[in-house]
Amino acid sequence: MSLDDSIEKILEILIDTNSYQSPYAKVVGDPEPILTPLIRKRAILTSLVAGTSNFIPSYFGYMVSLVEVFTILKIQARLVKDIAIIFGKEKDLNKDLLLYCLFKNSHPELGSGLIKFLGSRLLFRPTSYSTFCRIIKQINFQKGFKLESRLFKNLFFIFGSIALSSLAYFDTKIVGHTAIQIFSKEIIFEES
Repeated sequence: MSLDDSIEKILEILIDTNSYQSPYAKVVGDPEPILTPLIRKRAILTSLVAGTSNFIPSYFGYMVSLVEVFTILKIQARLVKDIAIIFGKEKDLNKDLLLYCLFKNSHPELGSGLIKFLGSRLLFRPTSYSTFCRIIKQINFQKGFKLESRLFKNLFFIFGSIALSSLAYFDTKIVGHTAIQIFSKEIIFEES
């Protein structure tokens, strides 16, 4: 199995929103009273996942980090699907739009040429999946440095946990607002 096949399998597992049954339905009227608590609830959930997984020491911590990233992205993908359903655009949700909502903040080059805002409409060019795979390949996991002092090591994990949980919280809020920005407009798919 090649690296491309592995990345494609991981992305398909990650963005499999078909198995997720959302408790939300299309809103008639202003969706703001539903969206704000929904985004906040998912942001708190991702911050708890990120904050608690940092306390596992040793090499198990590296394995838990992979599960943490997978879990956070899964929660965020479900948030995007819920927002699409609330706006009545579940049929427009495809893996390109989902990946755009998830990774737009961390990789701004994904948006260039992919989506164009035309007033109240949005023009979507569905040529991005290979771009996402290319960026995923560029992410490298590096070994951390060795910490000598036990006190410094404990403080490092505590402050690291706080930093990671706040980062996950704000990242999830950004994913939610990006999804609102996308699904609140009329989506037009450009023919290839």
